[in-house]
Amino acid sequence: MSSRGGRAVMALLMAAAVAAPQPAAAAAWTQTPGDAYLKIWGRLLVGSGGFLGDGSYVTVPGGFVDASIHTHVELGILPWLTLLASATPWGWALAGGRSTAYFGAVRVGARAGWALPQWPALRLAGELRYGYNPGLGATLLAAGLVGRRLWRYTPTVEGHDFDAEGQAGIGLPHGLWAVVTAGMRLRSRGKLGPIVIGSAQLGWRSPIGIVVDARLMWHQPTGSVRSGNVSGAGGTRYVGGGASVAYWFNDAWGLFLGFEGGMQAEANAGAPVFLAGIEHR
Repeated sequence: MSSRGGRAVMALLMAAAVAAPQPAAAAAWTQTPGDAYLKIWGRLLVGSGGFLGDGSYVTVPGGFVDASIHTHVELGILPWLTLLASATPWGWALAGGRSTAYFGAVRVGARAGWALPQWPALRLAGELRYGYNPGLGATLLAAGLVGRRLWRYTPTVEGHDFDAEGQAGIGLPHGLWAVVTAGMRLRSRGKLGPIVIGSAQLGWRSPIGIVVDARLMWHQPTGSVRSGNVSGAGGTRYVGGGASVAYWFNDAWGLFLGFEGGMQAEANAGAPVFLAGIEHR
């Protein structure tokens, strides 16, 4: 690249760093020391069937409903260090005419991020997370046989998760930003082997507080998925996508709506997920 071309690229990235403010909370960006970010949202899953571990689809008689509340908190400790915590403090599921309340996973972690002086719009980060699901409410709500294949609907499964993830984010002109993550997850249950996890996200923040993003997520075990749990709890394989729109009606508070769905799934629900919540920074 010529020196003139290099200067042009650097000028573009410098402009992007100014024109595209940091998302309120996105992988690769850290919170300013002393600042915090809070997200509370509801998740609703309504469907009539799901996918077994071999990818085949089965119908759940009477369908299912699964609703839950989720929280996520980030706290800036140092310019390069942010602490993370998330939880699912309440859930309720109905399938096969039976219902149960449940408590989901609790996760804690840390994100270390850096800006590169020569590429000021680019952020790099590493994130470590530990999660534990106590399995409270792990009730078998429905089960059956399709041919010789057993399926079941259990909304939550006890287990430990250990995640290590690399992240890269870039601010682009006109309020655009993009993030890519890739990492590995180890689970205490099942014979899934190391699980390849990751995501790609593209977002846009308007001058009037509207934020739109689209994302792709993947969760790919290196071992075989043998679970017949069509709720998606426990061992699963999927490639999914989603989108959301948020409105920040002042500098501190915002509301958002979104949805997610699977494009490839094993041992998971065959229905879209609807999301709604609040954000605070």
